[in-house]
Amino acid sequence: QAEGLTEFFRPKAWGDLRPQLTKAVDGHYIPLTTGLHGFGINEKLLKEKNLPVPETWKELGDPRYKGLIAMPNPNTSGTGYVMMTTIVQIYGEDQGFELIKAVHKNIGQYTRSGGDPSLLAGRGEVAIGVSFANDVVERVRKGFPIRFVAPKDGTGYEIAGLSLVKGGPNRPNGLKLIDWALEPENQKLGPQNGEPGIPSHSKSVIDPDVPRFEDAKAINYDFGKYGTPAVRDGLIKRWTEQIFPLPK
Repeated sequence: QAEGLTEFFRPKAWGDLRPQLTKAVDGHYIPLTTGLHGFGINEKLLKEKNLPVPETWKELGDPRYKGLIAMPNPNTSGTGYVMMTTIVQIYGEDQGFELIKAVHKNIGQYTRSGGDPSLLAGRGEVAIGVSFANDVVERVRKGFPIRFVAPKDGTGYEIAGLSLVKGGPNRPNGLKLIDWALEPENQKLGPQNGEPGIPSHSKSVIDPDVPRFEDAKAINYDFGKYGTPAVRDGLIKRWTEQIFPLPK
């Protein structure tokens, strides 16, 4: 929207959307689904190594988890960027980067995609995969032996959204599609088709397998600040220059 590519409007359902989401997006786009950020844990593998299940971001920096963590590269993955910015918001930028540095020493594999770490954990290639909850739930449904853990020192979340292209040739149909996508009846389609997120409409049914915000310590993630291109580029540049080249 800041670049003039999209046009914001309040759809018919705006007043019925979850207030946490409409407040977080601050008029930049329309929330469609949301979901917590955290870990996909392979408990069997951890037990084999006599290691406890990590419950905080801080614990991921413990050397005993060396080689057992997969996370997405923040250059290519929003999931990796949310991890980095969640830690920064909890611990402050400098202290947060010290923790990220400690986690880096334990990384067995950086992935290009945000969904791959939970898959690697499910296969037993690592024990901990940093992922969004919907990816973990989908792996569990396919039979992979993992479970989702929301870090107790705080966790971020995602908001998948809808935007109307500014000056598009089919604006009336675009408006209709957005209204359709926000109806509770239609928001059931995501979880039924491999996208088990929390739907944005407050009257939409939440899939029972999906982790709830009420059961986690979700931070007040600053989408406005950390969605700003200059802030994003600066943090990713710092990670790429100060963290990624370090030996493990």
